[in-house]
Amino acid sequence: MEELESNIIQTKDENGELQSFELVDVFTVKDKDYAALIRVSDDGSPLSKDEEEELIIMRLIEEEDSYTFEEIEDDAEFDAVVDAFENEIDDEDEE
Repeated sequence: MEELESNIIQTKDENGELQSFELVDVFTVKDKDYAALIRVSDDGSPLSKDEEEELIIMRLIEEEDSYTFEEIEDDAEFDAVVDAFENEIDDEDEE
């Protein structure tokens, strides 16, 4: 998979509000691409101490020359993707 150009992604949430995320990792599970994201401030800086940092994993869909993110609604798929991501992190820690 080609590298995404920026590590800061802006997308609209379910309420139509613009949210900013840092792209932490892109990985593949069963021939599907997924992205691990952390919410950041609009300027790309970490959230304030009052806001909770949360890792979000979403399905990554390539459409022509852009990417879109989809929520993973199937619990079994989500669990498999989280396990794969955690294993990838563990493997990186061992190196």
